[in-house]
Amino acid sequence: MSRLLALLFLTVTSACATLPPPSPNVRMVPDEAYSVLTILDKRHRGETVTEADWGQVFGSEGYVRLKAREHSMQRKFEDSTFREFVMSEALLARRVELASTLRSWLAADISRSRELALAYLPKGARLRAKVYPVIKPATNSFVFDLEGDPAIFMYVEPQPREVFEATIAHELAPCRVCGELSWYQAGPVDRCVWGGDRDAGGGWRGGCGHSTPR
Repeated sequence: MSRLLALLFLTVTSACATLPPPSPNVRMVPDEAYSVLTILDKRHRGETVTEADWGQVFGSEGYVRLKAREHSMQRKFEDSTFREFVMSEALLARRVELASTLRSWLAADISRSRELALAYLPKGARLRAKVYPVIKPATNSFVFDLEGDPAIFMYVEPQPREVFEATIAHELAPCRVCGELSWYQAGPVDRCVWGGDRDAGGGWRGGCGHSTPR
């Protein structure tokens, strides 16, 4: 294990010992970002990137679901193109920045984000979502698979932990990540119209009821 990834592991382990346990229904899945960082670390040390390393990337839950989402929207997203992205000098130059950001995000209190989001939902609502920090070519963040296995994909970029926590809470709230994505209603609620990606102003296209806290 490289020094950089070892530091990331130790920091997250220490942070997890002091933070409240995350909600079992809202959890982080960072395997794609870990796998990409492993390759960047090997490149930094001048080591050969093996097919086993690529297998870790392409087999990660985050990558598999990211690829499925792009294909579901009729967008090209191929392993060969992603290899070129990971092997680029531009991404290698961001290695330390990406590791630092991921380390901060993994120490975030997702339970707090969950509680903040619940303030905007009907009493008795339950949240359900996976949060995927992803290192990828496109710089957008988005939600996916509303009625199946709800997911929030967060593009990894420098962002303080507190802002990340607030962002997750914001995206879990009903007018950002709509009803069928993240919660099961206790009573009637307006249906949402979901548009997928963030719009030019940084918000999600679409809208629904319950725009203020209970």
